[in-house]
Formats: sequence, C-alpha cells, structure tokens
Amino acid sequence: MAGEGARSSFWCQIIADCTQRRVIVPPGNEFGARGAALLAAVGIGRYANVESTAEMDDGKIYRPRVQAAARYDQVYGTYRMLRDDLRRAWRHAAGR
Repeated sequence: MAGEGARSSFWCQIIADCTQRRVIVPPGNEFGARGAALLAAVGIGRYANVESTAEMDDGKIYRPRVQAAARYDQVYGTYRMLRDDLRRAWRHAAGR
C-alpha cells in the first residue's frame, strides 16, 4: 500500500482485516517511479515476480486479524441494510 492512506496504521490494519490479506507498506516515497523500476527489474529477470520485490524492503507489514474481519462483516451487513432502506428517501430528496 502506498500514498496518503499508507501513513495511517489504523487504516492499513482495517484494510488487512477486511481483505484478510497482508498489507505491506514499503519505506520511502515516490512509489510510482519505484514501482515502474521494480516492474522493469521483474521484466529483465532480476526478480522472479512482483511479490518477491515486496519482500526485499524493511517496510511495515499488517497482518489480518480474523476476529476483526468477522466484526467488520457484521457491520457491513448493517450498513447495506440501511443503505437499501434509505435509497428511496435519497431519491426523493434529490427530486427524482
């Protein structure tokens, strides 16, 4: 993960929990240029694949928490119910 969202350990952990995947935040900045260079390195055979390039850094790794994911799933279900219930009211307020 990169960009402004990667600066927040809270946000990175939420993403790891909800996706049930590791989130790796590499050190440094200029990730666009760095990503292009790493893709070129994979293209010329310096690295076997993109995943192996992520392992070379001393970046921060956020690991998913199973119990947190279950809680987020429950809250998401409530959000979807509320969204669906309010859709008619939003359309009415928008004049449609």
